Amino acid sequence: EMPEMDGYTAVREIRKLYPTIPVLAYTAALIDQEMYTGLKETGFVDAVLKPCQPLELLSKIRKYAN
Repeated sequence: EMPEMDGYTAVREIRKLYPTIPVLAYTAALIDQEMYTGLKETGFVDAVLKPCQPLELLSKIRKYAN
């Protein structure tokens, strides 16, 4: 939970300035297919679940850092 805006609003603002930058969602919420689809539609490229698994995070950073 961020004090100024939620993650969905943040990614929309990021997309305005940097439309091609990959943005990962970092969430403690259980992600089902509907939520994952919603994240992707909003502008996230993928998601990392809390608690963070360092190797998973590294793998996703490598995947999207072209």
